[in-house]
Order: sequence, then structure tokens, then C-alpha cells
Amino acid sequence: MTVKEKLERLLREEKESPTLPEVGIQAMQIALDDSLAQKKLVQLVMRYPDIASRVIHLANSPLFGLSGRISSIERAVNLLGIAPIRSLVLSLSILIAMSKQKREILGPIFRKIQDDSFACGIAAKLIAETAGYPQPDEAFLAGLLYHIGYFFILPQLEDAEHFRLIEHHLENPFGEEIEVKEKEVFGYAHTELGGLIGEQWFLPSHINAVIKSHHEDYLDSIGQRDARKLVRIVQGSLLLNHIFNQGERNGNGIKLVRFVEKHLGIPGHACDKVLLEFSERLAEESNIFKLPVKPRKNYLNILRESNRKLYEISLEYLRTLDEKKKLAEENRKFTEVLDAIFAHSPDIIVALDGQGKLLMINDSIEKLIGVPAEEFLSGRQNILDYYPAGLANKIMEVLKSNQYGPPGVIVDYEAFIIDRKGQKVSVSISGTLIQKSGEVKMSIVFLRDIRKRKTIQQELLNARKYLDLIFNTITDGIRVIDSSMTIEYENKKLVEIWGKGIGKKCYETHIRAGEKRKKPCEECPIFPFAPDKTATHEVTGKDGRTFLVSSTSLDIEGKPPSVVQIIKDISLFKEQERIKADQQKLKAIMELAGATAHELNQPLTAIMMGIELVSRQLQQRRVVPEEVINEIIGNVEKMGGIISRLSKITRYETRDYLKTMKILDLDGSSKEES
Repeated sequence: MTVKEKLERLLREEKESPTLPEVGIQAMQIALDDSLAQKKLVQLVMRYPDIASRVIHLANSPLFGLSGRISSIERAVNLLGIAPIRSLVLSLSILIAMSKQKREILGPIFRKIQDDSFACGIAAKLIAETAGYPQPDEAFLAGLLYHIGYFFILPQLEDAEHFRLIEHHLENPFGEEIEVKEKEVFGYAHTELGGLIGEQWFLPSHINAVIKSHHEDYLDSIGQRDARKLVRIVQGSLLLNHIFNQGERNGNGIKLVRFVEKHLGIPGHACDKVLLEFSERLAEESNIFKLPVKPRKNYLNILRESNRKLYEISLEYLRTLDEKKKLAEENRKFTEVLDAIFAHSPDIIVALDGQGKLLMINDSIEKLIGVPAEEFLSGRQNILDYYPAGLANKIMEVLKSNQYGPPGVIVDYEAFIIDRKGQKVSVSISGTLIQKSGEVKMSIVFLRDIRKRKTIQQELLNARKYLDLIFNTITDGIRVIDSSMTIEYENKKLVEIWGKGIGKKCYETHIRAGEKRKKPCEECPIFPFAPDKTATHEVTGKDGRTFLVSSTSLDIEGKPPSVVQIIKDISLFKEQERIKADQQKLKAIMELAGATAHELNQPLTAIMMGIELVSRQLQQRRVVPEEVINEIIGNVEKMGGIISRLSKITRYETRDYLKTMKILDLDGSSKEES
């Protein structure tokens, strides 16, 4: 069963319907203009000892200045009057009805409503007395009953969210659309239900008007003037009680003073008196009614605490103000910088909203396409009209991709736009999307004139082609190697010699026959890199040819270091050198042979002739002359000297031999240097 269904049953069925205690019903039945009203009221009170004791207690309270002098109900009614005693009896009966609710189940929220209801009753009575309302006790009753609807809504609730809704209302009694929200959730607002219960209890119409209308600003529907005034009194009591519950926050005191002055004619000093008396009056009357009520701070203490908080807030405000001034100054300077950048930037800056509407554009646009910025800002022209077909969509497509990192960014995207004369203008486009919750709020685009850059690029391209043409006509190989030993450039001749090598390591290309390198050459003459370093070394290729490699390091400012190498095939030169060396060796051998033959020829001839003479002498059995033997021995020794000189050759000296040739000068070549 829903809360609304429970409340409808509560109002519909007699056994479920909330009833006012009998003493309250009888008190309302006593007419004030009845000649027997005082006697009937005395008899009624005396039948209920609990109520009788509270009436005597009230009569003897300091509120009436009769402390200790009233001992009978009859005298109390006679001194205080029929109307106050009747209102007191009715109020006590209602408090008795409230106390029969499920306090142990409803707990703090019930006690909070009961506490606020009693406090509002006391506050309403004080305000009524100050405003000159004829029946202040009625104001007390009205304040006591303004939340009567909650006492019958609460027992029907089970959902924690429903309890939280009521708690939120109690903490924020002046919130907007309280009744609308309650009706939506419970089926009844507490004001509406309270009014229906008041009708069942036959409460006076002006009391019921308070129950139903205490949240309304306009009271035109309430016909009776006193009833409208009573509603305003209770509304003022709500403000007053809120001050003592929440303190002087959000200007509650000022709101109360303005309210009671506007609607009840109570001046500010009189309102201050009410505030000062409230906490003491609440304590006294809660004691009379024997009702436990949360003590309220003295208003002066509330003011002191509020002043302390105000002081702290003021200090914080001053600090915040100082920080805001600093931030404002920083923001001003930052804005000036941005304005200067915007005004003087050579690039075109364009800002569009999420729908593509132009927000701002700087004056540089006129230099680019010949159209003043004002033409676009005034709406007379559209910047998109100067984009070639499809460019805007392409830019948005790139912005939404991750081509330049996270989506929403475009960097140095080259395109062209059309100037006023219809000529193409090369531009570089950079920009970003400013998004919030996935929705594009703004796009900022920077257009840079790159016509000069394009011209320079073309000139560089032409220069590169020209250099390539020159390098490719050179018969030697040329290549450039970076600091990581990677080949950056090579001419055609080098490709013919060692094959394509760009992107490879230098040691992977000029591999010697039978080698397979995967690391730098140990005898590398150029690395590690050193500025202005030069070196020359020979390399034998896979096919056995020999190459002379001349290396020069380059250290150009702003560029990583690199090495330029010129590779020359010196295989033919090497072969020619070898042949020449062989020819020199052959010549030397021939000269040595000639000298040897010349030097040995004479002693050998003499020896041969001596041997022949000795042979003839021996055949004739003649004695060989001693001088012949000595001659042979002398020539042999002479040959030994020649051989000795051959072994002692230390330099190369020749002498003329005959007229057509030279022979080695054995004496000159073997002569020891002095």
C-alpha cells in the first residue's frame, strides 16, 4: 500500500482517523460568550488532574507575576481569563495526542518536529504579544499546530528516502516547492493533510488557515484579516526559530526584522527584544508544560558567535579579495599579452563556436587573402567561402582522428585557400577543438602563409637535384654517414661499386671478400666522431678490388655531426705500381748479375788458365811452378773478396759498363760509411 493510500484510509475510516482527546473537544465547545463559560471551563479542567496541575503551574509562573498566590483552578481561570485557559487546555490536549505517536520508532525526526512545533508556538506567542494581536494564546496554538500534518505522515513511512525528504525540509524550511515535492511523493503535502485533520478536529478556521498556508507568500485566499495576521505571526515564528536552530547565517536576523516590520508593523528594536526574550521564555514554558525541549542559546551568544564567524569570513573575504585582485591583475596582463599576440601575430587566428559561427579573426587575414577582418566579423563575408571545396570537412575529419596524437588536434596540415583575386595561397593549418562533455564548444585554427617556405623548399629541391646531377657524374663513389654509422646519402657510382646502402650501416656495405660484418670495423679510422677529423684508408671489396676511402667529418651548427666519404677504385693504380716494382727488381737483378759477371770473369779466367797449365804439367810429369799455384790461389781469394762484397751491399750505386749499360758498383755499394 502506498503512502497516499494509507493516508486516505487514515482520513476515511473512523477507527483509523486521528482524533483530538476528549478534553480538547470539550474545551472548543465552550463558547467564550456563554455566561456559564467560566464555570464549565473550571469543571472541565478539574476532571483532568494532569491538565489542572499545569494550569496552576502556569498561573503561578513569573510570566503573570502571581508566583505562589494561585492555589485553585477557579481563581486561575478568573485571573487569567477564559480564552487563555481554553487555548491552554486545547494545546495540552494536542500535545497529549502528539505524545501517543510512535516516538520510539520515529526517533529523532519525531522529537525534532515536536521540539520545533513547541518552539514556534512560544515564538508566535511572543510575536503576537509584541504585534498587539488580541489572543496571543491562539498564536501559541497556531504555532504548535503548523506541522501537525507530519505527525500523521511519519507513521505511514517505511522508505528511508521518504524520511530523508522530511529531514531535508526541517533543515531547510524555506526551500522552494516543498509542498509540490511532498504531494508528488506522499500524495499529500503536510499542509494539506494538516488542514484536513484540523477540519476533522473542528479547529477554528483561523487556526486551520495557519496550518494550510504557513508556506504561502500571498494570502489573498484568506478572507479574515485576523487570520491573515495570524499566518504572518506564525511565519515570523518560523524565521525566529530558524535563527536559534541555524544561527545568524545568510542574514536570518535581518530577514526576520524586515518581515515583522513589513507584515506586522513591529519595529526593529521591538523585534530585538523578542529575540532576547525567546530562549528564556521557551525554557520557562517548556517547564510549565512539562515538555522536554532542546535548550536554545541566548540570542546575545548567537550574535557573538555570528560576529566571530563574520570576522573570520571578513578576513577570508579580504584574503580572497586580495587574491582576486592579484588574479585579476595577472588576468589583465595575460589578456594584454593575448591581445598583443592576437593583434600582431603574422599567422591568421580564427575562432569558431560549436556551430561554426565566427567568434574572432585577426587582421593578418587581410595580408593573406586581401579581405579585411571586419568583413568577416560583420557577417558580410564568410571565411569558409575562401576555402576550396571539401577543405573544411577535411580539416574536421583530421581533427577528429588521431593523426596528430589525441583527437581534437591538427598540426601543420598543408593546404591552400583562395584569395580575393581567385589565386591559390599555400597555407599551413594548425588548430584544436575545445570540448566539454564530448560536445565541441569552440574550435581555434591557425593559418600560416607558407608561400615563401614552399619557394625555398622548391629551391632546395632544385639544388638537391643539381647536386645529385653533379655527384652522379663524378667517377668516384660519394656517401654521407651520420653519427650512428648509418648511410644517409650515396651517389650512383657508389651504388655501382657496393650496391644500394642508404639506411644501412657503413660497415655492412664495403665487406672484404669472405667477411660478414655485423659490428663496426675495429680499425675504423673515423669513428668515434671528432670535429674536423680527416682520415684515409684502403678497403678491399668482395670482388677483390681495392678502394681508397677518404673521410672528412662535418660539424655544422644546428645539425647532427656526420662524415663525408669519397671512395676511389685504385685497383688499376695498384697493379701499375706492382708492375713497376717488379721491373725495378728485374733491373736491379740484371745490374747485379752484370757486376757479378764482370767482377768474377777475370779471376775465373785466370783460374781456368792456371788449372789448364797445371793439367799439362801433370800430364808431362813435370813439376808445376810455384808461381802458377800461387796465381790460382790468389784468384780464388779474389773471388772470395767479391762474394764478401756482395754480402755487404748496403746501398745502390752503379757505374758505366761498356757504353750501353750500367752495372752495380760493388765497391761503392759495399763501402762502409765513414
